[in-house]
Amino acid sequence: MRSSLWATFRGNFILTGICCYIGDTMSLFYSFVIMYIIKHIKDENATLQEGLILVGFFGVFILLSSMFRNYYVFNGFCMGLRGRKVLVSAMFNKIGKLSMKSLSRTNSGKLVTLISADILGLERGMINLPSFFSALGVNITCYFLIGFLFKDWMYVAIIVGVWVVMVGLQVLTARKLKPLQLAQSGKNDQRMKLVNDMVTGIRTIKSYGWENHYLSKILKIRKEQEVSVFKMNIISSMGLSIF
Repeated sequence: MRSSLWATFRGNFILTGICCYIGDTMSLFYSFVIMYIIKHIKDENATLQEGLILVGFFGVFILLSSMFRNYYVFNGFCMGLRGRKVLVSAMFNKIGKLSMKSLSRTNSGKLVTLISADILGLERGMINLPSFFSALGVNITCYFLIGFLFKDWMYVAIIVGVWVVMVGLQVLTARKLKPLQLAQSGKNDQRMKLVNDMVTGIRTIKSYGWENHYLSKILKIRKEQEVSVFKMNIISSMGLSIF
């Protein structure tokens, strides 16, 4: 699956990653230009022509950053939608080839979860993947700029160490999220199976008065699922705050 996605969208991945890198680098450049503009304002001997040049550079960098960032977002979403269409079609073809024995053992809730949640996760991964590759290049560019401008590589070493610690904490949060996601997916399958059983056997449930029994089981699973989702959101928030 990964090799097929890479072979199909390789050009789009590379182009989107380059656009993301250029957009983020331009944002880095106009941040440094702001620093020089502040120094220019404080300097009483600075000329108006120098200030206009700095403002011109600032405007050009903002324009380039906005253009490349918007193209990255647009191309990333288009790539994700095309990938989602291909994956959904392939999934339906796979389900259509299942035997009756396999179909009888697999409830519709699992199929819905597989098609919706898993493919949505792949779509988000395809959209966000180029930004992860460009982030490394942006960090390296930032470190070299800090080293050459301030002439103190000790600060660069400290920043690199902080960045490594942040990456390690993000990896830790991702590992903590994985079992919670699996648990939440399992609870979702159980809830979908109960709902499917209620819909298909509603006459039997009504005749025997089992409505409250099924309702209590569904509410119990939903509460357990809410706990898993709450823990996932807490850990995700910690990972985003670190990022």
